[in-house]
Amino acid sequence: HRYETLVTICKNVNFVRDLINENADIVTSSYLEDIVQDLAKGKKNVSLEILGRSELTKKGLRLHLAVNQGSVNEPKLIIATYTGASKKDPYTAILGKGLTFDTGGLNLKTSGHMETMRTDMSGAAAVIGIFKNLIELKLKKNVICACAIAENAIGSRSYKPGDVITSYSGKTVEI
Repeated sequence: HRYETLVTICKNVNFVRDLINENADIVTSSYLEDIVQDLAKGKKNVSLEILGRSELTKKGLRLHLAVNQGSVNEPKLIIATYTGASKKDPYTAILGKGLTFDTGGLNLKTSGHMETMRTDMSGAAAVIGIFKNLIELKLKKNVICACAIAENAIGSRSYKPGDVITSYSGKTVEI
């Protein structure tokens, strides 16, 4: 039993590494959403909430939307709830940053700093890997896995340096 557990964990560490190392034009918000949906499919102890652009707008998540507004890919907030213990037991929440690529927007990153910016989604990849382990190992824990996915791309719709955006909490942030 312990050997199989270690094999599963190692396999899923490689799964996370592959997500991080894959091209950013492949590992988009929709790609990550599809992976999470496939993992959750048919699991009675898993629930998903996936917010796209319209839901993020309705909820007032303006900073998330601003980072992504230069991208052709839709931003996502993926919330996967795994209930492996009693519903009365506490939940642990983990959150992963998922910038599938971070050019720096109109504050363009310089050469030597942009080439590896596909790794800016490694936090979300790690959370998805944990979610995968929870399911495959049938762990007796309650965990909420959340991934904020966006792409900070250069484009005519990109947010501008000096823009002031009101956050979800009501605080303003100057870009």
